[in-house]
Amino acid sequence: MKLLRSTFALISLVWLSLSAHAAGEPPRFDGIYGGFVSGYGFVDQGSFVLNNNTTHGFDLEGPLAGLTGGWNWNHGAWLLGLEADGQALGMQDTITCNGGCNVTADIDGLITARGRVGYLFGDDQQIAAYATGGLALVWLGVRNNGGAPPLSTEWTEVTYAVGGGIEGYLFGTDWMSSKLEYLYVGLDAKRTALVNTADSGRYKFEGMHLIRWGLNIHFN
Repeated sequence: MKLLRSTFALISLVWLSLSAHAAGEPPRFDGIYGGFVSGYGFVDQGSFVLNNNTTHGFDLEGPLAGLTGGWNWNHGAWLLGLEADGQALGMQDTITCNGGCNVTADIDGLITARGRVGYLFGDDQQIAAYATGGLALVWLGVRNNGGAPPLSTEWTEVTYAVGGGIEGYLFGTDWMSSKLEYLYVGLDAKRTALVNTADSGRYKFEGMHLIRWGLNIHFN
């Protein structure tokens, strides 16, 4: 999976480098925009602890895809903005252990609302390097597959997201841009739920890393 993440990052960087050579009418990071994002993410730690203090770890990582929109204000060489996005996440793993437990954990949704501060450079100031930060909502779930029917526990965590990226206009246009960014979601989720018909477990999920590529259409 590390090779897959590295390959994705390399492809995104090559794509972004094409935007750095765009020419033509000077574009402006100013006004309303919308588009889509895709990428890959993984969690630092996912685990549950049984009543006998036996710890089992989840390997949670997977793709993401969603929509984004925002507003930019261009003031000279500086960029200020607000951005929101929602995406589906494909992070899921199942663990089977001695004692009859069979549990699945998944993280399947994320919404963020963030501010952006950036600096414009390049020909005609068509590239922006920026930092971003704000609120995040994460949808999580755990499921005891051994029940009849299986028992699920789902919840939403409110936390923060911080990161940075680079965005550039594409192929001489003044209306389409591509971006590559990294986000860290400060996930610190804990929940107690059944892992089989008799025993409960203490679930814990910490730290989410996202590498995202996006394409935006600007309505300035």
